[in-house]
Amino acid sequence: MEWKKIIALCVILLFIGTCIIPTNAQNANKSSSPNTRGNWLYVGGSGPGNYTRIQDAINASTDGDTVFVYDDDAPYHEQLTINKTISLIGESMPTTVIDGNKTLAFIIFVFANGVQIRNLTIRNATSADVVVCRDDVTIMQTSISDANMGIDIKVFWLPYVQRERISLPENHISHTYFGIITSYYCNNSTFQGNTIEDNQYGIVLYSSFHNTILLNTLRNNSKEGILDSYGADNSIMQNTFEDNTQGLEINCSYADHVERNTFLRNAKHAGFAKLPCWECDHLFEARHFKESYILTNYHAFGSTTWDANYWNASPTHPYLIQGWSLYQSRFPRLPRVPRVEADWHPAQEPYDI
Repeated sequence: MEWKKIIALCVILLFIGTCIIPTNAQNANKSSSPNTRGNWLYVGGSGPGNYTRIQDAINASTDGDTVFVYDDDAPYHEQLTINKTISLIGESMPTTVIDGNKTLAFIIFVFANGVQIRNLTIRNATSADVVVCRDDVTIMQTSISDANMGIDIKVFWLPYVQRERISLPENHISHTYFGIITSYYCNNSTFQGNTIEDNQYGIVLYSSFHNTILLNTLRNNSKEGILDSYGADNSIMQNTFEDNTQGLEINCSYADHVERNTFLRNAKHAGFAKLPCWECDHLFEARHFKESYILTNYHAFGSTTWDANYWNASPTHPYLIQGWSLYQSRFPRLPRVPRVEADWHPAQEPYDI
């Protein structure tokens, strides 16, 4: 019958397909990634044509390529300049090490938009382990340590050019003076899921706007977990501050949102300072340099929103955050004027992030 012939033909085609597929299939290379495109250039390892130096592979790459670094020859002792839109990926974060040996001012200098750095250990610079001078840069799943600055997001030459959309997820940053510092104007960026511990300052935002600091653990930082100065509309949410000298300081920043964080065993959980004369000086300077972004986004004297944070205190009453004002910057011996802001809905128990 005709239908029996059709069934027999389908069975034969299915059998042929099962024989062909294993012949053409390949084991996925351990360096493959669905998030990358372009050519792959390899450093270290034993493959034919692999590079010995990371910078040589970067120099040979073009926009869209991936430089994959094997850990066989680690630690690498190089100073890298990334001036192309590439991905720099290590084989394994704990073992793929780039070490400055305390002789290099910086280890990685990012000077192209859209760069991704992942799965590396970067350590022992005399100044900064990673310097970011372009937009849309991602540094993730990387260990950064033993430098004056772990990640320095800054601008050379032009102090009023903004850095935009920096993404820092799931890094471990330790044993620095500044774990993450935005020297000038890092905006619309996200720092999420990082562990930042055993530094002096964990995160320092300076004149930075509309950023999200989310789900980080800031632990055992000897000065402050987060310091936010002269910015606006930064969301500091669902972080854990524990065993810091001070967990969080809001210094002349406007309309920040501090919500659903957990504060544990800090010598001081949080504080703030309002310095009206200094804030006016800041705006005057921005006007002098015709910095429209600052003039548009910074509004002096605004308060922070504190809500639903866990303060390791009684949740039955509002938690009071103590701060101060100094109204005349030119007479620093004048006494500080105490001020108080409040979290009106403190959480009853720590959040589990």
